Amino acid sequence: MLIMNNSYRRYEVLLLFILVFNSTIFAGKVDSINCYFQKLDQQILNIEKFENQKQQKIQELKAELTSTQKPDKQYDIYCSLFNEYQAYNYDSAFVCGSKMIQIAEELYDQSKLADSHLMVAYSCISAGLFLEAKDLLQSIDSVSLDTERKVALFSTYSKLYLDMALAIQHNPYKNYYLKQSIRYSNLIIDIKGKENPLSKLQQINIYRCQEDYVKAIEATEHFLSTVKVDDRSRTLCYGGIGTFYLLSGDTLRATSYLTEAAIGDIRNVTKESSALSDLATIAFRRGDIDHAYLYIKQGMNDAYFFNARHRKVEASDILPIIEASRFEIMQQQQSKLFIALLFVTFLSLCVLTAMYFILKQMKQLKKARRLIQKQNVDLKEVNKRLKDGNRIKDEYIGYFFSLNSAFMDEFDSFRRLVTRKLAGKQYNELLQIVKQDDSQKNRENKFVSFDSIFLKLFPDFMEHFNALFPEQEQIVLPSPVTLNTELRIFALIRLGVTDSDHIAKFLNYSVNTINTYKSKVKNRSIIPNNLFEQKIMEIESVKSDIE
Repeated sequence: MLIMNNSYRRYEVLLLFILVFNSTIFAGKVDSINCYFQKLDQQILNIEKFENQKQQKIQELKAELTSTQKPDKQYDIYCSLFNEYQAYNYDSAFVCGSKMIQIAEELYDQSKLADSHLMVAYSCISAGLFLEAKDLLQSIDSVSLDTERKVALFSTYSKLYLDMALAIQHNPYKNYYLKQSIRYSNLIIDIKGKENPLSKLQQINIYRCQEDYVKAIEATEHFLSTVKVDDRSRTLCYGGIGTFYLLSGDTLRATSYLTEAAIGDIRNVTKESSALSDLATIAFRRGDIDHAYLYIKQGMNDAYFFNARHRKVEASDILPIIEASRFEIMQQQQSKLFIALLFVTFLSLCVLTAMYFILKQMKQLKKARRLIQKQNVDLKEVNKRLKDGNRIKDEYIGYFFSLNSAFMDEFDSFRRLVTRKLAGKQYNELLQIVKQDDSQKNRENKFVSFDSIFLKLFPDFMEHFNALFPEQEQIVLPSPVTLNTELRIFALIRLGVTDSDHIAKFLNYSVNTINTYKSKVKNRSIIPNNLFEQKIMEIESVKSDIE
């Protein structure tokens, strides 16, 4: 049981290691492909610079062409121009080739005529004009050609049939064209020998036609390592190796070589190439729609500039797919953006709603604060009035206690006197005492005490009271400690005695008399009648005792 557990645990560890290793390789593979793409992106930015250099060289050749009238020299210059246009622009290359044919015919030079036909046929193959190229090749008398031109003829035939097979991709025609390409490659090998560099290239073509991509890769790499080639030929070999790796399923190596081929095409200003289209396919399969669109768009522009019909068809097959994917991604991004916008809008509404309620709460808090402040002011005013009322109450309670005490003492003395007189039967003296009792004088004394206490509580009463009247109507008292009847009425109102009946009883007047006094005073005032008593109530007592 222990052995089984240990074995199972080792299996788990091994499986985990494999998964981690594979994921690391995959991550490294993705990063490497991205590095290749970034390297190519930098070169795409320089396309205009290399094209300007190309145009400058072409203009120099054209200027040289106009400066000579010699047919042989013109033929050589048109040949140089053809080489510049060969992988750059088919229409211009065809014009140069046609001029070469015309000059060769004028010179009756069969070698030049064969060379010019081969060159025009090669440009037609690059442009996808396979039938036209075949007619041109068939017009050449292969029997009269020397060995080198015969090899060139067979090489052009081999390329023609290979491109036809790649373009048609349908059997039995595809297999037939591949066999024809192999046949012409074998003819070249038989003529040149297996070790000849050109024979090695033809052997690579044979492997390609046989779809033996491993041997094709080995043969191409061996060729590059043993034969010195120019930059254009090296670029073509890199493109071939990249294609072989792509067909073999090795995307990373395919990307590596195809990137080098695409960079070489940019530097050589080669418009007739499938490297960018193949890289677009790789990027599309990886889900890198931006690079796929960039490369296929550039490839399409190159195909239209060169006027390569079969390249246009190849690019047109994948471009709509990439465009559709790109459009779908844009729609998804727009949908995500729309959802994000809705979410942001919702959040904004939530924030605005929250701000609304917060502001509303703040307004309510301010309102509540103002209400509390007002209530505090009112409470202070109430407290102030309570203190004022308590002080007035205390003063007048003391006053009435003193008054009652004096009255009780006086009444007690009067009772004892009456008792003595009755006991002594001194009725006449008793009657005389009763007649001498002066109630009015007692009442005046009571008013004097009231006035004294009130003015003590409200020392500024007269000042504030007169302020309610025009100057000619203001009251001037004979004594600063004595009030008249009108003042006593409003003094009682200030003390809280507002009922006219109570005021009348206190002052020993009728209610009508009290009301008449009040009306006369109010009518003389500068204050509206309905506010006069309120103003009286606002007259404060001694501040030091209230605060």
